[in-house]
Amino acid sequence: MNGVSDDKRRISKIEAARRQLDCAIELWFMDGDDVSIHTLAGAAYQIIHDLKEHRGEVRPLLYDADQIKDEYRNQWINLVKRAVNFFKHADKNPDDTVVFSPSQNMLFLMSAAGGIRLLGEQTSHAVNAFTFWMVINKPTWITPQFRKLFEDRISVEDLQEFKTTISKKDFFEIYTDTSAGRRTAIARGNIRVD
Repeated sequence: MNGVSDDKRRISKIEAARRQLDCAIELWFMDGDDVSIHTLAGAAYQIIHDLKEHRGEVRPLLYDADQIKDEYRNQWINLVKRAVNFFKHADKNPDDTVVFSPSQNMLFLMSAAGGIRLLGEQTSHAVNAFTFWMVINKPTWITPQFRKLFEDRISVEDLQEFKTTISKKDFFEIYTDTSAGRRTAIARGNIRVD
């Protein structure tokens, strides 16, 4: 049958969101295509946001952020979703273009990762690696309480060494190896995986 399988799988909404988010995070760590990262992260976030609403969870995420006044909520959501929708649809204005900032990817990745936790779902190695990277590289973006969870496990000096000696791609590979059971040792000036 030309190598095409008729294998069928039952996929839940949360599993779809997890898989999209994990793929987006892996692409992000590998400096993959920004449009693909944005599309996957935006789709994952949308599912997570919808599940949050259906479960009656009132704590805010991206679309319902406390900082946005209710009268501007729809404008905010349309602004945040503009590139995501543009990358998925061509039914209106097929010749249009969009101005896109790849830094928006971190917004969706952070929001989706936070949403997974908010829903009480177990986080993946990719989500944990992304969160850990954020704690190290964007500590002012992270609440002091959440940052302290990491700082209690790893010294501030070691966190700083990770920040100054490891590329994003290498960080992810080391984190993945460590999660798979290999031990990582931080030695002055280099990272060693045992």
